[in-house]
Amino acid sequence: MKDNSREKKAFQNILYEEKLRKRIVDAISPQKKESRVFRFLNSPFGLFLLSSILISGLGKLYYHYDAKAKEEYQASLEIRKVVYECEYRLAVIDIYLGQIEAQDAKAEDTSPSIFIWQVVSGNKDYTPTLPEFKGIPLIGIIIRLNNFNMNDDADRAKSAAIRLDFLKGPGWKYDVKQAREELAELYRFTSSVNRELIK
Repeated sequence: MKDNSREKKAFQNILYEEKLRKRIVDAISPQKKESRVFRFLNSPFGLFLLSSILISGLGKLYYHYDAKAKEEYQASLEIRKVVYECEYRLAVIDIYLGQIEAQDAKAEDTSPSIFIWQVVSGNKDYTPTLPEFKGIPLIGIIIRLNNFNMNDDADRAKSAAIRLDFLKGPGWKYDVKQAREELAELYRFTSSVNRELIK
């Protein structure tokens, strides 16, 4: 009977040693047991699910990036159209101011002054670069550029456009010197807008 209890005790010692060895091996082993989440993600269904989420997320990210790029491109085109219209009007005004300067002071021809007024006021007889600018005065073009938050010089340009509209003297004659000063201010504004577009 002693042998039986001795065998039993030896067996318990061996079991205890094995349990202890297992704990020690688990504690110092570099390979830890895989978590349930990792096992799931490593399964075929988990990989399918993970790739589906990744692909749809990347697709959505690309869609938003593409939509933003298209929106910025359209805004850039719109700004350029308004800038070109403004520059065109300033060039036309400059030409007609040159015609007024070339006239004799006593000349009765008021057509250059009338043409300047049509350009500045957006009169129906003025033909803009694009039909969408028909009927829009020069101040409206400046305000549209200001709405794009393009430049801090817009207030001076708006004032110059308004003064240019009211420079007609008696008999529709423009004060050429004052008109050229206002035109120079408008040219400065469009030049600064163009510089910002290049950035």
